Amino acid sequence: MAKTPLPSASEKLSILFVPLHGSAFLEMLPVAEQVRRDGRYGVSVFLEKWDTPALAEKGFMLLGPSGIRRMPPVTRTTASEDATEGKPKRQTLKQRLWRLLPETVHEYILLRSRLRRCRALLRQCPAAAIVTSGDRHIGWETGFIRAGHERGIPCLVLPSGHSNPQSLVQQRLAHPAWKKLYGIRRPFHRFLAGLFPQWAYAYGNRRVLYLTGGRLLAAKLLGMVPPNPWVLGGSMADRVAAESEREAAAFREQGCPPEKIAITGRPSADMLNTAMQPSMEEMMREEMHIPAGKKFLLCAVPQLGEHGLLPWDEHWQEMEWLFATLAGVPDVAIVLSLHPKSDPARYRALAERHGLILATRRLAELLPWCSAFCATFSSTLSMAMALGKPCAVLGFYRLIYNMHGEVPGMDVVSDKSLLPETLRKAVETPPAPPSERSRWALLDGHCTERVVQALYDLISHPA
Repeated sequence: MAKTPLPSASEKLSILFVPLHGSAFLEMLPVAEQVRRDGRYGVSVFLEKWDTPALAEKGFMLLGPSGIRRMPPVTRTTASEDATEGKPKRQTLKQRLWRLLPETVHEYILLRSRLRRCRALLRQCPAAAIVTSGDRHIGWETGFIRAGHERGIPCLVLPSGHSNPQSLVQQRLAHPAWKKLYGIRRPFHRFLAGLFPQWAYAYGNRRVLYLTGGRLLAAKLLGMVPPNPWVLGGSMADRVAAESEREAAAFREQGCPPEKIAITGRPSADMLNTAMQPSMEEMMREEMHIPAGKKFLLCAVPQLGEHGLLPWDEHWQEMEWLFATLAGVPDVAIVLSLHPKSDPARYRALAERHGLILATRRLAELLPWCSAFCATFSSTLSMAMALGKPCAVLGFYRLIYNMHGEVPGMDVVSDKSLLPETLRKAVETPPAPPSERSRWALLDGHCTERVVQALYDLISHPA
């Protein structure tokens, strides 16, 4: 990797954090705070359009597509049933002409603009390293990695969730227009799959492209797509942080070079150590009005509408059924934990109608004290299993891939009619013995320190 001269001594280098979304930055936040406390480097955070007001108090430099931000960006309405949703918006002449461009040309213009902005931002805010949540999300993420490598700046990937090729295929197959967007039957897509075989993945009797053909080809022309985008850390990143030996083995099996992997643990897991203090349990139970000694089941609410897996009206139908099913579990309090992407105001009335508790604390603070955990396939399952919590996995929401395999203590429910009994069983099942927990995650309270050290080592000895 060619290196350019470093800035003068008076110009302090920063660590640039490029989170894909809000939950990804919550995983990065402990690392960013530790780097700031160490004082060796500054901390800059690139935000495109999501809002994190707490950053204004952290002393971080905020970057956006137009340069340095003085204030956090204003939250933009996401896909929802907001009052204007469904009403056709009148397009300008420029927008109509833009849509007439071939997809490859359209994507090339868009991605080239982003790559230029990435280069300009790295000139404006010199960085010693870049931290991302992946190395294959084509756009700002791969743009910063490409621009960074041009300047000799290494990249560390700090994943905010589990991923494997099968899960990515399932996400694409869940799209109603997947055949048009990702299917190989289109001549152009078939041509690309023949020219770049690693862009396509066979799943059962289906074969799909990683992204639409026009976007992939445009990114290829600009050097913004890894050779094998299905593998996290397998191409563009210099180092990948793994939460456990189990996850590191999965990365290696998928094709990530072993020398790129650093087993650090997940920074958010350090929160569990603080949460496991007995005084914290008393405080949380008091906040949620759960009597001492009463069991509670913690549910990570599926984001079917937020992630576009279901239309919003169908999402709310599913939530009505799920909340009613949870409320039917006898002699147990039900606590709902929402994804950072979800709006609590939209769930509050439904939760209250069924007598469920909407948590205000982060999931990691609640996990140590729940009797059982319920979620779709999620990275939070690893933390729950590391704590010995019996888990009921909602395997019927199009996310039918199983990243963990068949393991004791984790019941995957593929038939909705079996969920009530599975939940009741989970609540009554005792915690798993310590011997079965350690392989799932590192819970020694030093994960953030290990990630920061891996970052400093990467800066001192680039790949």
